[in-house]
Amino acid sequence: MSRNYVYRKMYLDLRTIPSEMRAILLRNIGYKKKLTEIRDFNIEKDWAKLVFIMNKAFEDTPDFFDEDEGTLLSIESKKKFFEMKIFFAMKKNVEIGFIAILPKTDQYGKKKATISLLAVIPEFRRQKIGSILAICSYDWLINEGIYDLFALVGEDNIPSYNFMRSLGFKEYDREIIKGNSC
Repeated sequence: MSRNYVYRKMYLDLRTIPSEMRAILLRNIGYKKKLTEIRDFNIEKDWAKLVFIMNKAFEDTPDFFDEDEGTLLSIESKKKFFEMKIFFAMKKNVEIGFIAILPKTDQYGKKKATISLLAVIPEFRRQKIGSILAICSYDWLINEGIYDLFALVGEDNIPSYNFMRSLGFKEYDREIIKGNSC
């Protein structure tokens, strides 16, 4: 039996983040940002850490990360991570979350990016780690000349949907992805 997964397609134009919204975001994460280190991901050294965070972060997700349907943990899909810009969030030299951004250029030469994954270990949620990762990725994207940022959020994943809206994303469409048959 196959299951269809409905996703909310979300968009953020980084040029239109009002300065007052950016100031509010930065003020809200200010203290937490001082306690959180952000660093670049190195696929050779950090792959096991990324897999650990994904396993911890998504064990309770309503979305469909499981090995039977081709999870991002497969060897084949590991290649996808070579195309992504990934930032780790760390506390006391321990990786606790990451954001994976997939930059692309369309057929007209316009640069765009998609948040492929944003994961935080459950015991560190509700501490602004996701917001810190998002702000750091915004800064990197703007420096790269990328202003169009997209994301997919599972229709049933209300906490993630509300989180993305708090970062300035707007829903613009829905997408149905067919699951595998049993």
